[in-house]
Amino acid sequence: MQEPDPKISEPLPVVLEAIHLCQEEARHLNGLVPPEHATRPCVMPRLSPESQAEARRVGALVVRDWQDAGGPCLDAGLIERTHRYVRDCTKAKAAEVHA
Repeated sequence: MQEPDPKISEPLPVVLEAIHLCQEEARHLNGLVPPEHATRPCVMPRLSPESQAEARRVGALVVRDWQDAGGPCLDAGLIERTHRYVRDCTKAKAAEVHA
C-alpha cells in the first residue's frame, strides 16, 4: 500500500473510498457515466445520511488539501485524458437521447 501523503489530512483508505464515492456520485448526477457502468447504480444514495455526509466531508477536505498542495499530479496528459473521457461520455449520452 502507498504511504500517505503528509499533505493529506485523512488516512489513505478513507481518502480513496471517499473520493471514489464522490466521483461516482458526480458522474451519475451529471450524466457522465461510461456506457460500461450504465447499469450499475450509484452507491451514495444507498448509504445512510451520516455516511453520505462523511464521504462528502472527506471528499471536500481532500480537494482542499490537494488545492493547498498546488494540485500535485495534475499535468497535461491527465487533463487531455479527462477531456477525452468527458467528450466520449457526452457523445454517448447524446446518442442515447437521440436513439
